[in-house]
Amino acid sequence: MKTKIGGNLVSNIEPRLKPYEICDMELRGFRVRVQPSGVISFICTYRTRLGRRHRVVLGRHPAMSPAQARDEARKVLGDVARGIDPAAERAAERPQDLKERAEHTVESFICTEYRPWGKAHLRDYVLAEGRLKGCFGDLYPKKLDQITQWSVEKCRSERLRGGSRP
Repeated sequence: MKTKIGGNLVSNIEPRLKPYEICDMELRGFRVRVQPSGVISFICTYRTRLGRRHRVVLGRHPAMSPAQARDEARKVLGDVARGIDPAAERAAERPQDLKERAEHTVESFICTEYRPWGKAHLRDYVLAEGRLKGCFGDLYPKKLDQITQWSVEKCRSERLRGGSRP
């Protein structure tokens, strides 16, 4: 649904069984998200120059008014227009252990994180690890934050063309 996001709209919003979003007509990328619990959040969506979609939660109602959220969305979209990625800035502020995980390749993640977990929780972790290697071996050299749905789908399609069963 597209409409002007303002005080009247936000005060009259009714939650539904599933979450939904209302897009603003004036400022592209500015949205209101309504949860079934009744929580109302202001969101700004944008694409980077590489085409990746990002969402930034600006704040919640009533702590933030629609006018304040709109001003914040303008700032975010202005940064994006200047080539600054707000999501990347937030990632830089994350704790160090999360940054280290982002530096993992698929192979190093499986060796350092998944293997110890598999030994503790799986009956035959060697078999599970072999399946991962067989299914996603082409992705092993890639960093975790570089893997997209497209790259996983590409691996899957190549396996199916090679005669593997779904």
